Amino acid sequence: MLTTLVASCCVLASATVEPTPAEMAEAMKPPKEMAVLQSMVGKFKANMGYFWGINESKGTSSMSNQMILNGRYLQCMVDYTETTMGTQSGLLLMTYDAKAKQFRGDWRDSTTGTVLQMSGPGDKNGFTATSEFAEDPMMGGRMQVVAKYEFKPKGVIHFRLDMRAEADQSKWMKLMEGDYTRTK
Repeated sequence: MLTTLVASCCVLASATVEPTPAEMAEAMKPPKEMAVLQSMVGKFKANMGYFWGINESKGTSSMSNQMILNGRYLQCMVDYTETTMGTQSGLLLMTYDAKAKQFRGDWRDSTTGTVLQMSGPGDKNGFTATSEFAEDPMMGGRMQVVAKYEFKPKGVIHFRLDMRAEADQSKWMKLMEGDYTRTK
């Protein structure tokens, strides 16, 4: 019995197929879906509407985006200025998770130490990324956000950010909205 078991294991081990170097190199390439994010590479500016409270305020935003880590990630550096909050900065790292068949990203900004992990679908027209609920001290509790990027003609990216509180999941609030225009 033990001899049969050992022999079976040896047969299975010898039947394991090792990938060739060419197959490993192909597997290490960024997935083809990363091409969707190529529309975001460059420098952009926007006039934004901010909706922190009851009244809308106006401001500006700029994005400087590049592919990093051999095209595996899109790095977005964002600065936004609004009358009540002044200038804030943020960093978004986006990639495509081929196994989950969705885009995934991490958002960090200068207003909090919270890292928002976001994911969602996308195609040549843009993508939507939704976070899990996370603590947001500035907003007074656990919040969830949805970021929508819509690719429009002439390199314009329409951006909208909505948020809802965990305590009242039925009510989404618009936080930011504007059109980013390519400058480079």
